[in-house]
Amino acid sequence: MAAAGMITALDLDIIIIICEVLLIAGVLINIFRFHKKNKNLSEIVSLQKDRIREEKLDSMLQNKRYVEQDSAKSVTNNPYDVTYHEEEDAVYEGSREHIGVQVEEKGILSTKKYVIHVFEHIEIGRADTNKIILNDVAISSQQIQLLRAGTRLFVKNLDEEVNVTLKRMKKVYPLTKDAVCIQSGDQILLGNTTLRFVLI
Repeated sequence: MAAAGMITALDLDIIIIICEVLLIAGVLINIFRFHKKNKNLSEIVSLQKDRIREEKLDSMLQNKRYVEQDSAKSVTNNPYDVTYHEEEDAVYEGSREHIGVQVEEKGILSTKKYVIHVFEHIEIGRADTNKIILNDVAISSQQIQLLRAGTRLFVKNLDEEVNVTLKRMKKVYPLTKDAVCIQSGDQILLGNTTLRFVLI
């Protein structure tokens, strides 16, 4: 009888331990589900913020005169740094061949947009002599070069000690000193900066 009583108590302890394990597992599963739900929600919110920011930047690009007249209000309402970089008006009236390109620069703290015209070639990097100056210590003074060949735009990495990649859709290609053709929508990742190109 005593032995039977000890077995029953041991079985009871095992049942209690199993119940505690199942309870802890249930709590952990609920925490995981809650975390996943919050993560999905934050991703949706982030995508919406990106879309709103893109719409604001595009609308500001399309209405430059408004930005110039009401720049103080624009800075107050828009936390992103928007820069317009255009050649002189003679560029648009001249017959000299060039390729127009819109460049969107996304850094750690700001987003900028440029409208530039490539006649032969331009350089992009940290130095003040570049057409587009990037505030990024992870890149070289002259990091990449855009060059025109006929009606096509090419890019090459001037300093291969810094890894530069070209992202097209879901594919990523390393950039070297060999020129690669740029298509609208291509992104170039260099240092802590992403450049997105739209041919215009």
